[in-house]
Amino acid sequence: MTEHEKSRQPLPHDVTGLRERVAELERERATLQESEALYRSLFDNAPLGLGIANRQGDLLAYNDAMLRPGGYTRADIERIRNVGKLYYVAEDRARALELAAAQGFLHRHPVRMRRKDGTPYEVLLDLVPVTVRGQPCYQAMVQDVTEQRRAEAALRASQERHRLVSKLASDYVYAVRFAEPPPAIEEGIDALLSYTGCAWEWVTEAFERVTGYTAPEVNPGGGWLRLIHDEDVLEYARIFAQRLTGHREVSEYRIVARSGDIRWLRDHCQPVWDAEHQRVTRWYGGVQDITERKRVEETLREANDTLHALFQASPLAIYTFDPEGLLRSWNAAAERTFGWTEVEIIGRPALMAPGPLAEHALELHARLMRGESFTGVEAQRVRKDGIPVEVSLSGAPLRDRGGAIAGCVLVALDVTERKRLEEQLRQAQKIEAIGRLAGGVAHDFNNLLTGITGYSDLLAEELPADGSSRELLAEIQKAADRAALLTGRLLAFTRKQVVAPHAIDVNAVLGDLGPLLRRLIGEDVELAFRLSPEPATIRADTSQLQQVIINLAVNARDAMPTGGRLLLQTERLDGDGTAEILLTVADTGEGMTEQVRAHLFEPFFTTKAVGKGTGLGLSTVYGIVRQLDGTIDVESVPGRGTTFRIRVPAEAQPPDPDPIAPAAESPRGSETILLAEDDPSVRALVLRVLRKHGYTVLEASDGDEAFQLASLHGDAIQLLLTDVIMPRVSGGELAQRWRARWPDGRILFMSGHADDAIVRHGVAVGAVAFLQKPFTTAQLARKVREVLDD
Repeated sequence: MTEHEKSRQPLPHDVTGLRERVAELERERATLQESEALYRSLFDNAPLGLGIANRQGDLLAYNDAMLRPGGYTRADIERIRNVGKLYYVAEDRARALELAAAQGFLHRHPVRMRRKDGTPYEVLLDLVPVTVRGQPCYQAMVQDVTEQRRAEAALRASQERHRLVSKLASDYVYAVRFAEPPPAIEEGIDALLSYTGCAWEWVTEAFERVTGYTAPEVNPGGGWLRLIHDEDVLEYARIFAQRLTGHREVSEYRIVARSGDIRWLRDHCQPVWDAEHQRVTRWYGGVQDITERKRVEETLREANDTLHALFQASPLAIYTFDPEGLLRSWNAAAERTFGWTEVEIIGRPALMAPGPLAEHALELHARLMRGESFTGVEAQRVRKDGIPVEVSLSGAPLRDRGGAIAGCVLVALDVTERKRLEEQLRQAQKIEAIGRLAGGVAHDFNNLLTGITGYSDLLAEELPADGSSRELLAEIQKAADRAALLTGRLLAFTRKQVVAPHAIDVNAVLGDLGPLLRRLIGEDVELAFRLSPEPATIRADTSQLQQVIINLAVNARDAMPTGGRLLLQTERLDGDGTAEILLTVADTGEGMTEQVRAHLFEPFFTTKAVGKGTGLGLSTVYGIVRQLDGTIDVESVPGRGTTFRIRVPAEAQPPDPDPIAPAAESPRGSETILLAEDDPSVRALVLRVLRKHGYTVLEASDGDEAFQLASLHGDAIQLLLTDVIMPRVSGGELAQRWRARWPDGRILFMSGHADDAIVRHGVAVGAVAFLQKPFTTAQLARKVREVLDD
């Protein structure tokens, strides 16, 4: 299956939720982009020159209104770059920066600038300190006042009033005449508020439209000050005092209109200095209602703050590139995902894709710069600490006002954990599939083995004890035992083996296995035991524990082809209210690499040559240890051997006594038994064995036929012997019908299936009499007698 096909496979429920979250964030990102586009449009189309420059004078951003007065193009600015080259007089710039540094800002300060043709022109400069990407900068607002200065000169020369009005683009214009000197600022605000020594010379009708008051209602002195918003009175009073000394001041302040609305005004004032009396005798002014502009600026600030907050608060890593592939922005989630801080990575190429991964990153960047967008592209990147991280990438190009591609944005979702869970799911599905296969194989195979084992037992009873035929028959029986062991491995691997756990001493099991282990590992391998002085008691099935020990011993032998040492050690570990038995199996063999260890317990994984191993040995060990509620750890170094440590909860009860050896002859009886078995070979074998032991047997090929026989013979039947899984009517359903009619009737189940398949058919192993296939004739006879006598 290709990577594309894998990406289209159904995802777990929790990952679907993540996709929905990604879609929601994409919609939020679109809203943020719209806000940013609005901000950019307002910035670019503002009537006043706007720009941002760093403290060295390098322009970072500017609008066309900043270029027009000097006749520059954007290409000119990109070439000149530093604003210092645009000043006509260098001292003007030095003075402006000195004032900005001293005051923390610069407000409507006159400076002379140089046009493209080299001629000077005058502007009013506002400077506000800002921080851009961690770098101290100034935000500048520039107003070209060249024409205003020309108009003022013409006004002083002749007809000053009319020429001034024609030059002021204001909502209203006015002239104020001072009959007597106003109080100094040092005398306080109250003195200014009560000052009435000035009057309108004239004011345009727009005054009433802006303020809601007529000119006669408002004294230009204290009466006007009473309209100023409380928070702006002190600043206006300061500017008022400055104007009275002859300084030209452009001020912005709020008034409270007659309607109660708060309105922002921008007041351009030209004082007229009377040299004879050494004071200002009048001034001319023009006022703009900038309420809407202020509202837009505030909206832009809020939108920008919201955009920045969402950018930083996003749980997804978001970052942008310029056309050259250098990073321009980097949010907090990107720092968490990839490990680099914003300071470390802004202005640099993407460090998350070194080496071969860089080719994929460059390919995605090229697609974006061609105008393509994409979503859900899965890729691998590398964190700052070198750890790989799996991400799902979505990207889109960023365009400027003219529609040209100015960069791109990428959104990265960390899917490392999802990938890990998907791999675990695939592994679980693989194990589940193998488990279902093992259950089916076990049923059919165990039926065959039951026939082979049973008929071998019957044949052994008829052959002479010392004949060569008996030796051949013994080999058949050994082959059947090995086949049963293989089936048991499959079932143990899938954790579906029918077991009979009881209290056993691990030391005793190791002692019993000693002779067998020595034959298995060979004479060139030293076998050593280091057993705990007290019993190492656990609750387990003896055959399963033996299987664990034998599998580990065989693996150790294969790892020591030229000989070595195999140690089996037990130890009791007591903790706070808990106790464990530690079984250690250590060899001095070849050891294994980290890559091999990572797959050690996977089914069918083997490093042995073809035909030398099934890949089920250690997976079987793992399955059995899990059944015992234990853990298994592996320590291995290439060339220095391997150590397996198995921890199993200790059993408080003493070990069960050894089972009594079976009698030389199988027990007999004379009762009537109803046999239900769908496999003809097994049915014929069981029928023959039971009749040989004196029983009367009624045979049926399925549950339905068996119940019909039971209905005919009634109380004459002392035992129902039935297979669990049969067509039409299962053994579990047959048993329910049987008990409903004969509550005291005895039942013995038999099956070659794993226990979960048996439970699904209504039989709980451990709660009823059960005989696991394959079984010998002696086991069958003893179990039947045991159930009848119970």
